[in-house]
Amino acid sequence: MNHKLDTLKKESDERGVALIRLEAGEVWEKRGDYPRAAESFGAGVDVLRRLGDKHGLARGLNRLGNVRFHGNDTEGALRHYEEALSVAIEIDDLQGTALLQANLGNVHLTRGDLERALSSYEEALSRFDEI
Repeated sequence: MNHKLDTLKKESDERGVALIRLEAGEVWEKRGDYPRAAESFGAGVDVLRRLGDKHGLARGLNRLGNVRFHGNDTEGALRHYEEALSVAIEIDDLQGTALLQANLGNVHLTRGDLERALSSYEEALSRFDEI
C-alpha cells in the first residue's frame, strides 16, 4: 500500500513540476525569449505525455505551438497544433478544439494558404457554435 501511495505522490509531484514548467514557459514567451520558452514548454510536455495527462498535454502542445508560431517557425507550430488538436478531439475538449482550429488557421494564413486558413477558421467557428 505504501508503494502505491509513494507512486501516486511521485506522479503528483512530477505533474506539478511539469505544470510549473509550462508557467515558466509563458514568462519566457512574454519576455520574447522563444528558445527558452520552447525548452520549458517542451520539458513540461514530455512529462505530461509520459504521465498520460491529456488535458495538460493538449495545453502544453498548444503553448509550444504558439511559441513556434511567434518565433516564425510555422512548420513547428503546425506540427504542435496538429498534435494538440488530435489530443483535444480525443478528450472531447470542444473549446480547445475550436481554439486550435483558429491557431491552425493563423499558421495557414501566414504561409499564404488562404483556402486552408479559411477552412480552419470555419471549423473553429463551427466548434464554437457547439459550445
